[in-house]
Amino acid sequence: KVRKPVFIEAYMSHDLPFRNLTSNSTESQAEYIKRRNDSESATYSFHTGVRASGNLIGNFVLRVGLDYAQITEKFKVTALESTREVIVRDADGNIISTTTEQGTRDIIKYNKFKSYNIPVSLGWQSKLGKLNIAIHGGAAISMISSHNGVILEPGTNLPMARIVSSGSGGELAAFKNDLGLSAIGSVGVACPLKEKLDFVIEPNIKYILNPINLSTYPVEQRMFTVGLLTGVRYRF
Repeated sequence: KVRKPVFIEAYMSHDLPFRNLTSNSTESQAEYIKRRNDSESATYSFHTGVRASGNLIGNFVLRVGLDYAQITEKFKVTALESTREVIVRDADGNIISTTTEQGTRDIIKYNKFKSYNIPVSLGWQSKLGKLNIAIHGGAAISMISSHNGVILEPGTNLPMARIVSSGSGGELAAFKNDLGLSAIGSVGVACPLKEKLDFVIEPNIKYILNPINLSTYPVEQRMFTVGLLTGVRYRF
């Protein structure tokens, strides 16, 4: 009887986050959502980890792993730093014009949503020449999550930047400490490098099933990431 192979992989996925903000209260939050969209933008994110896979029946494969994921958004606002009055006079000392000049500076922070996850997926794989093609779908269970960064405060005419951070008192309570369950999917190609060692490349998607905000926060925020994973796998 031929033993079915077991694969161990180490990988890193280069990700780009996407989000959708909608009102989570009886009052319209359109203006506040616009301010947040104007001040926050997606930037480089990633997840990295290890996973093991093995054949079940026929071409079906079960895959289980452990990974660390970090979703990052860039927060940027322009703040007034100084104001000065410029007065222009003629030769006799009479005021010709008066102008006000304002000095500004950009405030840039990075909002990070971090989590340790257990991804579990069922896949179908097949050979195409020397290549191995695999399609996977499943779920990632968030075991430990945290966040830190800065967003604009809701409900003010002159919005202030407020710190958002896990487990810190006196800061804006906006996001959950538990990201919960995510749906995951991928299409991967494994190319042999040498005996028992393959190079893996895998476009993938991850959708966080529940909103990441607290129910008391007036805006619902849903997120997903699209990434390109690369790694190596060893066949036992």
